[in-house]
Amino acid sequence: MPDHRRLAVLTQLRKAAGVTLAQMAHACGLHGKRAYESAAAWERGESVPRPSVRHAFLAYLAHTLNLAADRATLAAVWNVAVEEWGWEPLHPADWAMIDQGLSPLPAPKDHAHAQTPGAFPSSTCQRRSAPASDNAAHALALPLNAVPDPGPLPPGSVLPFAPHPHFVGRTTELLALAQLLLSSPRSRAASGQRAARDQAAEAHFSAGSALRTALTGPCGIGKTQLAIEFAHRFGRFFHGGVFWVSFANAETVPAGMAICGAAMSLHPRFDRLSFKDQAQLVTQAWGDNTVRLLIFDGCEDETLLNRWLPQRGASRVLVTSQRAMWEQRFGLTLLPLRALSRAQSVELLRKHCPLAQMRDEELVAIAAELDDLPLALNLAGRHLSRSIDALTPAQYLHELRQSLAVHERAGERPSRHTTELRGQPTPPTGHLYHF
Repeated sequence: MPDHRRLAVLTQLRKAAGVTLAQMAHACGLHGKRAYESAAAWERGESVPRPSVRHAFLAYLAHTLNLAADRATLAAVWNVAVEEWGWEPLHPADWAMIDQGLSPLPAPKDHAHAQTPGAFPSSTCQRRSAPASDNAAHALALPLNAVPDPGPLPPGSVLPFAPHPHFVGRTTELLALAQLLLSSPRSRAASGQRAARDQAAEAHFSAGSALRTALTGPCGIGKTQLAIEFAHRFGRFFHGGVFWVSFANAETVPAGMAICGAAMSLHPRFDRLSFKDQAQLVTQAWGDNTVRLLIFDGCEDETLLNRWLPQRGASRVLVTSQRAMWEQRFGLTLLPLRALSRAQSVELLRKHCPLAQMRDEELVAIAAELDDLPLALNLAGRHLSRSIDALTPAQYLHELRQSLAVHERAGERPSRHTTELRGQPTPPTGHLYHF
């Protein structure tokens, strides 16, 4: 059982903030007349909250108890939850939502515990909705407390990749992207909790400028795959469509824009226009008040981003990049990605290789050698599934370690996930990495 002495800090902080158990239960999404008893049991160490309550509980700590203004205390309290309840540590995506004044979970519609107006001003566990006239008003029905299943994209969308059949994890990141890219620009400006970079960017861009987020991290961490997964799961809420353009090569960007323009039917003779005129029509359309999702994949050049980034309108921009720092003028909210947890890595390998002869300890060892990197794990899983009759996980692990040793003796000392093995299939996102 959890240590009630360590969990006593939850009671102390709640009482210091003047929050009742009923209000705590309401903020955490608990329903029913006796929901407060469940909340009390958490504080006394008599029960452990379900993992599905994690996002709501974080919102409760950050906004109801106002610990968002005291990051050190919030981190310390969360560490107690990690050690006593077995919850995951705070991710960069969690901090991003807190910094933006966002809540991972909207307030529950429980009229039995509805608060009296003005009686509890600090218990805002969701951002206020934009006015109905706002172009983002369609986001009111978003399932921001759960990740929806992949669904059809709006007509005219351009996304050349299907959702990954073995996608695992990244729930926190997907919900963070939904909050960052589907909230109203007007409500973001009113939150009063923007980072300094957002304030600086507002002076450069118009008041109606797009919401912009950058997924950052090294090769193989899963940036592009996460963007694709987000598009398939939340793309239906961008009623103007989803448009993917590769920014890996500056010379091919106009061609990618042209493909998007053709799908949008911007001109009766669009195919007869020059790339320059086609791109101009696309940029003009992306600058209007239609909510679209623009995915700029593999962008490492600030000059290139500045050339194509919409400076007005309602388009939402999602950049994937290895670049960890961007100039403030771009107004990018950075969402760094990290490797999967070891359990998620094993789950991913198991989805590729569901057979019983794949022992967990062997999959754990493979995941450790591959640093829990999604791209490397996907390639390893594919290779094992295709060679199941001729190659055991133990043999594969032996070959992998031998290959690493060869590179190290040659003085190359590559990172584990860049080890070159022959016969590997092309990664699902089209990136040409050696593994």
